[in-house]
Amino acid sequence: MSLILRGLMVMIGAAFLFAVANLFVSGLPEGEAEVAALSPDAAPLPGDAPTLTDAAPSASEPPSTGAMFVQMLSAMLGGQPTGTQTPTTAPSGTPGTPAILAPAPAGGALPVVARAVPTPTVDDTIVVTWRDWMQANEIETGALAIILPDGTEYGTGMGRSADDPRPVMSLSKAITGLCVDQLLIENGLGWDTTLGDIAAQMSAAGLTPRPWNEHITLAALATHTSGLAPDLTQSNMIGDTHGALGLHRRWASAALQQDAITGTPGTYFYSNTNYSVLGVVIEALSGQSYAQACMDRIVTPAGITDAVIEGRYGSLSSYAGWEMSAMDYARFARHWFAPEQPHMANPRPDFDGYSLGYRDLGGTIRHVGRFCERDHPAGGIGALFLHASDGTTISLNWDACVSPNQTDLLIEQLGEHL
Repeated sequence: MSLILRGLMVMIGAAFLFAVANLFVSGLPEGEAEVAALSPDAAPLPGDAPTLTDAAPSASEPPSTGAMFVQMLSAMLGGQPTGTQTPTTAPSGTPGTPAILAPAPAGGALPVVARAVPTPTVDDTIVVTWRDWMQANEIETGALAIILPDGTEYGTGMGRSADDPRPVMSLSKAITGLCVDQLLIENGLGWDTTLGDIAAQMSAAGLTPRPWNEHITLAALATHTSGLAPDLTQSNMIGDTHGALGLHRRWASAALQQDAITGTPGTYFYSNTNYSVLGVVIEALSGQSYAQACMDRIVTPAGITDAVIEGRYGSLSSYAGWEMSAMDYARFARHWFAPEQPHMANPRPDFDGYSLGYRDLGGTIRHVGRFCERDHPAGGIGALFLHASDGTTISLNWDACVSPNQTDLLIEQLGEHL
């Protein structure tokens, strides 16, 4: 009988303890025993650090009565109390990068986690400016590449990526100008060299200067002040294609044979014809094709491996024939417009801000390439690059025929962030 009575007493005691423990636990405020959910859209104010749970008593404080009952009940039932929790994943302040919470210390409290508030960077402002401009001009396809002063590369696009090769049109002129500069260094010549001075090399390359143009300097060709006018290339821009050989030989030959086609020497007149002649100069001084000479001296040293000059647009060769991605052109600009480059340390020919196929106005080097063509699905092609004195480089391209005023507006807007 005593055994039965003792068993009943144990059962009654356990039931009493269970009832009291249940009363304490159920009396907690709603949510206090759960991990609080944070909205991924919620952004803490500066200095605030949102928590995932209310803080638990410190280890130095005595446990509450409810806690003691729970521990007693656990012991009776054969369980072991624990002071840790399973790591929890919660949304962080930056989309796509959840914060992983470490196991909480003894006592059950989860650590305080502060979500980082993204700070706008130069990347963000440039990208927003570019996208707004694209939308305003109803352009659906294009790409943007940015290289920051520390070398960080960022690319984005609409309809294509920043790594997709595209014709860069007149941005090719900077490659030509720098290629001539390298060859002049190799041959111990200067930009004051005239076509007459290199007549023998020019003749060997298949183009002999005439008496009326022997005085034209390479500097005058590079800065569009040679007097060669009108721009012969505009009459039949891409009607005939010659791949890597290009049309520069055809237009250079026509320009140097017709003494009636003259402008005013010393006066700026932007003309592809000038860079057609420089294309032959490159072949004369290097003994190579234009494409190979510039690939070896300019493109490859900049770490670019995917650039080409071939096909329909490649036939524009030395004045508009190169094709490369927005990111590759940014790499080209970053490499060749670094302060330590010879042409940057020792200024080259310049006329009102126009130098060797690029403009240098107020410390920002830039150039625009545009080509409007009725047969092109988008109406034309555009390209632009800017290189700031701090090393920030922007390169972009688009499929559309955009007016000079609109491209100037984009340059102005981007310049505000450099």
